[in-house]
Amino acid sequence: PLSLFFSSSSKMNTALGGEALRIPVVKSREVDNNLDGVFDSLEFSAVMPLAPGEAVLSASLFLFFELRFTKWAKAVVHSAGLLGHASPLPGKGLHVDGALDFGQTKPFPARSGFFMPYGPLLDEANMLPWTRGNASLQHFFPNLVREIQSRNYTTTVGRSLAYWTASGQALASGPSWATSSGQSLLDEAASTLGASTFNFTAIVRNNPGPVLYVPSVSEVLLDAWVKYLAVLVVVALVLDRGFCAFVFQYQLVDTYEHVEGGASKAGRAQGGSFLANRFRAHLA
Repeated sequence: PLSLFFSSSSKMNTALGGEALRIPVVKSREVDNNLDGVFDSLEFSAVMPLAPGEAVLSASLFLFFELRFTKWAKAVVHSAGLLGHASPLPGKGLHVDGALDFGQTKPFPARSGFFMPYGPLLDEANMLPWTRGNASLQHFFPNLVREIQSRNYTTTVGRSLAYWTASGQALASGPSWATSSGQSLLDEAASTLGASTFNFTAIVRNNPGPVLYVPSVSEVLLDAWVKYLAVLVVVALVLDRGFCAFVFQYQLVDTYEHVEGGASKAGRAQGGSFLANRFRAHLA
């Protein structure tokens, strides 16, 4: 079987492409539906030309992300996601829709600046760090997957649904952008590259989730005040002015009064007076 390959990095195309390099028409955009500055989804489309007699049985896509955490934990994480599907039937299109999930094996440390645990997965200065001396597709991608999974902070495309369009069927509707001619990107690319093409469309949705981090000292003190000291003041007032006053006022339990010091002082005063009287009587 023949493996076709393309990357948005020219250095990777030079190192790994060779005869397997095939240039598609690629389009991507980030969508922010509520205009809050955080992208809600990423839409991707690629139209790969096929030579006569070629048939596609599987397709895979690596998407590389740069995640920025700015609200509580300040960190920058470089990660990637893998999408793909295989079928025994030759196909002319694949549409994948999934959610980007963030995973971590340990919390972010507390720092004043941004925490960047790793550099980019595809570094231009060291483009092939996982080929182990063999610049081939068979060795590069398995080592790339191993490198992604070995990191403490990773992303995966979960809850994904894939639809494979077999040859002879109508293409699945995916993200489309109108061109100047009024045609969609897929239609214009198909007419430009020829009728024999393979269309890969994908939608990766942003999935907000919990992020673990080590809080600063000020956050710990603030959380302790809100949760413990403030509650302690309310509980103390309720017990002192409410519960205790009600119990003693209505004598719900057996109570008695005990005066300390008054009786002993009176006894000493009376005893002193008695000794003085006996002394006076003896003198008389």
